[in-house]
Amino acid sequence: MSDRTGFAKLLFVDAMLARINNRFAHLYQNSNGTGQLVRSCIMTPVDFARSMKTGLRIVRSGGVISLSAEPGLPRPRERAASLTEQGIAMRSKYVYHHQAPALWPLYGRALIPKKNKPDLADLTIPPLAAELLGVHTDGAHLTRYRSICGFVNQTALPITWIHVLAFPLHLRLLTDPRFPLPLPGLVHLRNEITQRRPISAGECLDIQVNIAGQTATDKGWEFDLMTTAYSAGRCVWKERSTNLFRTPGGKAAEHKAPLSELPRYQQNESIAAAESVGRHYGKVSGDLNPIHMHAMSARVFGFPRAIAHGMWSKARCLAILAQQPGWSSAPVTVACQFKKPLFLPGSAQLDWQEGSKQWPFQLLDTTGNAPHLSGDVRRE
Repeated sequence: MSDRTGFAKLLFVDAMLARINNRFAHLYQNSNGTGQLVRSCIMTPVDFARSMKTGLRIVRSGGVISLSAEPGLPRPRERAASLTEQGIAMRSKYVYHHQAPALWPLYGRALIPKKNKPDLADLTIPPLAAELLGVHTDGAHLTRYRSICGFVNQTALPITWIHVLAFPLHLRLLTDPRFPLPLPGLVHLRNEITQRRPISAGECLDIQVNIAGQTATDKGWEFDLMTTAYSAGRCVWKERSTNLFRTPGGKAAEHKAPLSELPRYQQNESIAAAESVGRHYGKVSGDLNPIHMHAMSARVFGFPRAIAHGMWSKARCLAILAQQPGWSSAPVTVACQFKKPLFLPGSAQLDWQEGSKQWPFQLLDTTGNAPHLSGDVRRE
């Protein structure tokens, strides 16, 4: 590289830094020689300067910066698209640094109908994946989240908070053109979170998300969003969120299982859900599904009123359980099944039973006869 060329590149970098106040937020993609998207992320000035140093060729197209290595020069460190992680061959992986993908473009993409209707008889969901590297876990959103869900202000994060940090990655995968199912109509069935140790507010994490566990059931197709959070290279938190896409003519409509009698637990506490809780939680979590926002938008989807987010209900239950004298900061797994919707405004009753290794709990309607969710807390 000549001195003149190097000086010109330095001037270009300096101009870009001044223009965007120390953040270069364009998405870039590394070319693998076929034009296939291998990696997209948000570039910091350090990343951009490093790419200049390694001799990458810069190509602009449609607002996206495309980088590829010049012949004979080393390529930047790259996680290969063909990596196999947790037994799943990764066809492509989206990688973001420090900042998650913006939600509004993803919601816009979700509104666009799929070009081809999925073949529900022979459905294949590709193993898409995404990473968010170096994300900080504190900030104003955390404070509002604690307030909305009822968590006390303390050093340790709410156990459900990382689900919120990972939500943009979930949405990125569910709106990927290769994901065959439409986002509207997906039903959140179950959620299981395992926390290895308390995670401190402000701790820097790497978050990985991938789609797995495709299963055909009587009701339709189920699949899992698998989320893992790492601190200093060690897994500290993981989650499995199971979703359902209903298929017409399922056997479940013909053969409904008889309702089993609900268990009864000794401890209980009332929970109030204001009419606005869906909007407040949606704003802080990014989950702006219209069924949660307002009665008018919920009616479009067949609900008489707005319904509470399932993850708000789970978080609200855990906020109460975490304040009990018997609660421990030991490694824990919290699993729950989402059942009947909690209409807003509304109230419910949290019942639970404390044990040495397991705390079963359920959120019931005001009559105590119908569950909104049921689950358990398991200590390792």
